[in-house]
Amino acid sequence: MDMEITNLRDIAERKPIASIGKIDILPGTINLLSGVAFSGKTATCLNLSESAIQNGHKLLYFDTEDKLKTRPEPNLFFYLINKYKEKFYENFTHIVGFDEKQFFVMVDKYKP
Repeated sequence: MDMEITNLRDIAERKPIASIGKIDILPGTINLLSGVAFSGKTATCLNLSESAIQNGHKLLYFDTEDKLKTRPEPNLFFYLINKYKEKFYENFTHIVGFDEKQFFVMVDKYKP
């Protein structure tokens, strides 16, 4: 992979594709959310995902513990699938686990 120098002014001028409170997700960025159990990480990510999908953006969701589909009711993941149907299937790619060797392959394949 060739290295590329990024113009910081271009990054600063990007408009968020999704926002919650003071959390902005910028196009072309990789975002990691961490915290203790039951602190709202998944709910935050899914709400940001909903905002991005509503605006027609694609995203990759790496589920490192494979718990997204087995969350207790009300399960926000299934709620979003039912609410957005095809738009959700076209723009939201759920990947279980994380393999750093395959990460950039997946990003290049799905082009979020």
